[in-house]
Amino acid sequence: SFTVSDPQGSAGVTVTGTSNNPNLILSSDITIAGTYPNLTVTLKHQANVTGTALITLKVSDNTNFTTKSFNVNVTPVAQYYWDVLAGNGTAGITDGTGTAATFNAPWQIAVDTVNNLYVADFNSGTIRKITPAGVVTTIAGSASSGNLDNANPLLATFKKPRGVGVDNNGNVYVSEGGGGYIRKIAYNSANGTYGPVTTLASSLGSSTTLWGMLVVTPDGSTVYAANTSDKKIYKINTATNTGAVFASISTTNAPMGLSFDNSGNLLVREMTSGFTYQVTPAGVVTTISPPTQSVVVVGGGGSAGALGLGAAAGFADIRSIADGPNGFIYVSDFATTENKIRVGKPAPSLLNPGTQSTLEGTRLAFSSANLAQLGALANASDSSNVKLA
Repeated sequence: SFTVSDPQGSAGVTVTGTSNNPNLILSSDITIAGTYPNLTVTLKHQANVTGTALITLKVSDNTNFTTKSFNVNVTPVAQYYWDVLAGNGTAGITDGTGTAATFNAPWQIAVDTVNNLYVADFNSGTIRKITPAGVVTTIAGSASSGNLDNANPLLATFKKPRGVGVDNNGNVYVSEGGGGYIRKIAYNSANGTYGPVTTLASSLGSSTTLWGMLVVTPDGSTVYAANTSDKKIYKINTATNTGAVFASISTTNAPMGLSFDNSGNLLVREMTSGFTYQVTPAGVVTTISPPTQSVVVVGGGGSAGALGLGAAAGFADIRSIADGPNGFIYVSDFATTENKIRVGKPAPSLLNPGTQSTLEGTRLAFSSANLAQLGALANASDSSNVKLA
């Protein structure tokens, strides 16, 4: 906003704007609005272009004129188109492709190095795998509730699997949210099969222990799991099959979401308040939000289940967010009316698969929002919007 003053009054006063960088901001996309003397300038920039433009405003009264210039730095927020990867809204445990498959309250999701997804299907007591093509299979769990290990993964039982992670060797790790343990599903790379299912550091769990989500280091050496019963984070050494308290989260709310940032710190998200904590490799806990967290919504705001670009898409009850090596964002929609795994694809690569010209695409409203590294809070969300911090 700005103020214009002319000794002769408002008669004949005009304000125009020009840009010196049309590849970033067109002069025709500079809009002046308001009523003399209080005016505003609104800018739009080209899609997915980063840079700086010098904007010059010229104020004239048909006799005299003056100019005011300022620089605009643009780092556009990515636009995502939200679709359904798998699930059709019906609760069930049917394997199949895309919407032919069913889930029953999918909670945490994890992505491996080749963009396969793993889903902790909370109410069915099973662990599901989704290929990039949307083919869903059950890799472990008999659909009966329990804590039974077995060489045959489909005969093993899980008690409300809530968390799931995968290491770079394809081994899958599960935390039980209905009273149980941390489990491992071994992957056999020689023949592409799974099993056995075993229990890790069994002394940490019990029939009354309620685990939140988990994360695993890429090499599979360490699992971190949130315990919602005692509000602590546990660290498990998978080689020695031992574990202990890694950090205590001083809060009345239960820790739930876990992820790593790009510096190797553990990020912990509370289940109710939305507070986020950073835990260093040495176990030092720091509160990082609110108020310092910068958040921008990249999906959500439409009616529950709606497909579409950004705010046009809708979710009902998000429980987990994960970003894949392919640049896609995956979301589990836990609601009884949804039971779906959603995928957000960067709009330019979806709509314009080739090289993105600086002048292609829809111009986007200017935003100065600060979007930090994708993946820093992979499980940070509220119930209806996808948020990246």
